[in-house]
Order: sequence, then structure tokens, then C-alpha cells
Amino acid sequence: YGAQFAADDVEESRVFFLERFPKPRRTFLFGTSYGALVSTMLLEKHVLPGPDGAPTYDGAVFNSGVVAGAFAAYEF
Repeated sequence: YGAQFAADDVEESRVFFLERFPKPRRTFLFGTSYGALVSTMLLEKHVLPGPDGAPTYDGAVFNSGVVAGAFAAYEF
């Protein structure tokens, strides 16, 4: 629930940046722990190419992220 809000916030920040500054050559996501979950959600939801045909994100790196879901990750 909260991770989805965070992912939407990051995407809104990306759009805000693109409306005010020149488009960067590449855009990468980096997430650690909870940030890895948020970044994963961003890739799942916003991976499609933009209006210019370029991908929204060019790559991603996750560090210590619980991206399999809490139940699967903590079921020892």
C-alpha cells in the first residue's frame, strides 16, 4: 500500500524534472531495502516507452531488497 504511493511519488518527481530540465541521456533506478521494493514497482508500472519511443528507465540496481513479497521473504 505505502510502497505504491512511494512509487507514484517517484514517478511524479521524474515527470516534474523532465518538464523543467533537458532530458537526461539515461535514467537509472537505485533502491536499497524498502527503496528496492519501490523501484521494482516503478519498473513494473512505468517500464513502457515514453512518447518519444525511449524507455522510461534504462536500468536498475537493487541492494538488499525484499522484492519477493514479505510473506515469501520471511517464511524460513
